[in-house]
Amino acid sequence: MPEIQKSLPKGVVIKPYYEPTELVNKTIHTAVKKLVEGCLLVIVFVFLFLLQLRAGLIVSSVIPLSMLFAVIGMNYLSITASLMSLG
Repeated sequence: MPEIQKSLPKGVVIKPYYEPTELVNKTIHTAVKKLVEGCLLVIVFVFLFLLQLRAGLIVSSVIPLSMLFAVIGMNYLSITASLMSLG
């Protein structure tokens, strides 16, 4: 933008009409928050239904690990964290 601004006539200014950065950041924050809340809720229900600490820990450990592997895979493949890819 600064390069293009230099080539314009005097008095002409380029102003962005739509800046989606704030919206994208809020969307990613909301998606991550909901994923964490869902993960915690599932872990609580697993413990309630199994009624055994050891079995609950084994089953519940899969959820954070799968989220970790998904983020690592997305980073390795250069996939952005959009709502579609997180879904």
